[in-house]
Amino acid sequence: MAWCRVCKAQDQLDDLLATVRAIESMYVEWRRALRFGMRHSQQTRNTLHEQTKLFRIYEAGIVPGLFQTAEYAATVIARAIEFNQVPDDLDEAVAARLQRQQLLYSGDRRYAVVLEEQVLRTRVGSVEIMRGQLDRLLTLMSLPRVSLGIIRRRPSAASGPPPAFGSSTGQPCEWRFHRLS
Repeated sequence: MAWCRVCKAQDQLDDLLATVRAIESMYVEWRRALRFGMRHSQQTRNTLHEQTKLFRIYEAGIVPGLFQTAEYAATVIARAIEFNQVPDDLDEAVAARLQRQQLLYSGDRRYAVVLEEQVLRTRVGSVEIMRGQLDRLLTLMSLPRVSLGIIRRRPSAASGPPPAFGSSTGQPCEWRFHRLS
């Protein structure tokens, strides 16, 4: 309330409170889903993925789950288990994620994936895990229904995070695609 008053935006208070309630509700639902462990969270996505024909994926931080190796996925999921303090079902969760990856090789689904360069630089696990993950990305790039683009990081004089995806900065954005379908 005080923030709205100071910003002279009292007319926005009802919308802000509704947003807070919605976020709290989503958090409660997320915690409820995780009480069964990460395997359940992975398996609930399978049906949606099976029904989807065109995947448009943008990732700024880590390799998307559909493209992860078992070792990379295990590292990511283990951190999530620890952070969220949920039952440790790491092996089952990794198996569920890898099972979903079989969709890359069947059906007529297409995958348009854009990664920030930082995804390739963010170290997840050991050097061997990262080497295997980079090899996996190179292999997936050869699939006929996968288009993988990397947004090159450019040094800038300005400090702070880059603009949000899709925003207009007036600066050209360089995308390097292995192949366009």
